[in-house]
Amino acid sequence: MEKQKTMENAKSGIINLFQNAAMDLLNISYYVYLKIISVPGREPELLKFALEQYEQTEPNENTQLEKVFTRDEKDSYEDTYGKNVDGMLEAFLKKGLDSETFYQELWKGIQENPVLETDKEKAFAFYFILIDVRIPYFELEPGIEMSNEEYINIQNELSEEMKRARFILYAPTKQKTARTSRLIHMLDQLGDERQKAVFMAQILNIFGKSVTDNLLSGLIEKGVLEEVKKP
Repeated sequence: MEKQKTMENAKSGIINLFQNAAMDLLNISYYVYLKIISVPGREPELLKFALEQYEQTEPNENTQLEKVFTRDEKDSYEDTYGKNVDGMLEAFLKKGLDSETFYQELWKGIQENPVLETDKEKAFAFYFILIDVRIPYFELEPGIEMSNEEYINIQNELSEEMKRARFILYAPTKQKTARTSRLIHMLDQLGDERQKAVFMAQILNIFGKSVTDNLLSGLIEKGVLEEVKKP
C-alpha cells in the first residue's frame, strides 16, 4: 500500500512539473528524471508514464525551480550525447517490441549505457528521447508489403489519380482543410488498401517534404491527426 502511494506521488509530481515548472524542457526533464528514479523497481513504468503524459499536459509555468543546465551545457550535451541516444532509441524501435518490454529495455539502455555516467547525463538522455517525434511508443499492426512489380503495377493503375493529387497539392486554396478533405475523399474512392498504400507512398515520396508538411498540417487542422513534436 505504501509503495503504491509512493508511485502515485511520483506520477503526480511528474504531471506537476510538466504543468507548472517555469523553465525550459531540458531542465524540467532533469527534475522529472529524479521523480522516475524515486521509486526503485518501478522506473520503466514511470518512464512510460512521463513520455506518454508530456504531450497531454497544458503548461502553466508558475513554479520557479533552480536551473541545472545552462544554454551552453545544453548545446554541449547535444553534441556529446545526442547521436548516442538517437542510436540507442533507434535500435530499440527496430526490434518491434511490445510496449511494456520497449520501456523496460529503454530504461535499461539509459542506465547501462557506458557513455551516460551521471544522473545529469541520464536526465539529458531522457530529455532527448522525450522530444523525439517517434515517442511515445506504439505497438503497430503489420503493414502491407508487396513486391516491386506489384507496386509498379498499382502505381500505373493510379496514374490519373496521382495527377489529380498533384493538382490538389499545388493549386491555391483558401484553407488547408479544403486540400486535405479532397485528398481524403480520393483515398475513400480507391478500391482497396493496397491502392491506398501506394497512393500515400507516392505522395510522401514524390511531392517532397514541404508539400507533405503542408498535408500533415492540414490533417492536424482537420482533426484527423494530433499535432506532432519536432524531430
